[in-house]
Amino acid sequence: MAAQKEHRSATVSATAQEATLNAGGQGSETAAKPAEVASAPASATSVLAANGTDVHGKAAPTATRAEGAPQHPTLSVIVPVYNVEDYLDACLDSLQAQTFTDIEMVCVNDGSPDGSRNILARRQSQDSRIVIVDKPNGGLSSARNAGINAARGVYIGFLDADDRFTANACQRIAETFAKTDADVVTFGGYCNPAEAATPWITLKLSPRDVVYDGFSPNLMFKEQSTPYIRTACRKAFLDENGIRFEEALPFGEDQVFFFDIYPNSRKTALISDKLYEYRIEREGSLTSKTNDDLEAKSRKHLPMTKRIFSAWKKRFGLEEYSSEIISWSIEFVLYGLFCLPENVRNELLPKYAQIFREFWGNNGIDKLQLKKHDLKLLETTLSSKPVSNAQALRLRAGWFLEKYGAKAVVGKALGMN
Repeated sequence: MAAQKEHRSATVSATAQEATLNAGGQGSETAAKPAEVASAPASATSVLAANGTDVHGKAAPTATRAEGAPQHPTLSVIVPVYNVEDYLDACLDSLQAQTFTDIEMVCVNDGSPDGSRNILARRQSQDSRIVIVDKPNGGLSSARNAGINAARGVYIGFLDADDRFTANACQRIAETFAKTDADVVTFGGYCNPAEAATPWITLKLSPRDVVYDGFSPNLMFKEQSTPYIRTACRKAFLDENGIRFEEALPFGEDQVFFFDIYPNSRKTALISDKLYEYRIEREGSLTSKTNDDLEAKSRKHLPMTKRIFSAWKKRFGLEEYSSEIISWSIEFVLYGLFCLPENVRNELLPKYAQIFREFWGNNGIDKLQLKKHDLKLLETTLSSKPVSNAQALRLRAGWFLEKYGAKAVVGKALGMN
């Protein structure tokens, strides 16, 4: 196993049972409140960019608030909306049923052609906490960014329009921020239907209770802290660090977002509460564009991988935590290449090899402290030689056995993982 190098300023605190947060006292609220938007005499207020367009010349997002909308809510929940008329009411029901009520629901209509906008208008007339942001279609990252920019809350959370929060989600999020004074809070989730979740997904949605002061590579590479958007952030933290979702990426924007927030967060809290309900395999959702087959995902991972490596190099250089980030990329990206049809795999392997060489070169790889089968997958990729199906199967089996053990390999063979 690769030796773990701790950042000098990073310490990890957790309770003995790791069952409750080590709060360390009540944190005082120091985040600046977002600037107020002047109220209009009409029943709703529209906020538009000065010239009505964004930097690309497209129509700028317009935020509409009902009379009596909260001026400074504790929590803003960003809900991207696109072709979700069959699911949107259930999503908003889950937000309106929250035990913690000092929230606003920032619903971003991303040019949806169905009846979603009418649903938002109806719901806003019944609840002034609903904010409607209208914008031309730009994709999931663009919608989330428009929501962040329009939000007035001290903290920002995210909920896709075909998913739901548990009734205590906003309360647990707000409580955790107050107790820990964290910049980032990440929580657990579950799938609906439950049988749609593989053991791997269930594991990834199940963080433990722990607080990180500063940054440690364990936060990203050992904890169950990624992927998927089940994270809330202090809005001032996002603004001060210029953090937004990468709109140019066709896939993996959530991974890039996590690689931006965790290294910059002065304190990060993970809680084991399963607060986010994921609806699996909903046709036509914002994320359905990325729920493609493995080949499409592997192609889309190329720019994502390069973007993450570039940010890592800028933040830490390529000496610090190199083994950890490469091990992450092997699990998240390279392993899937060896599951592809032979012709596709042998087309993509040289392209990934080029990215790894660009950042580490062939010599740098030799200095890494990698597990045996991580190293085999990486060396095979860097060789750029054709890999047969039989060879790919052996490499996958060896890697999976080393990573998860014999029981998991049997489950994989039986289609249980």
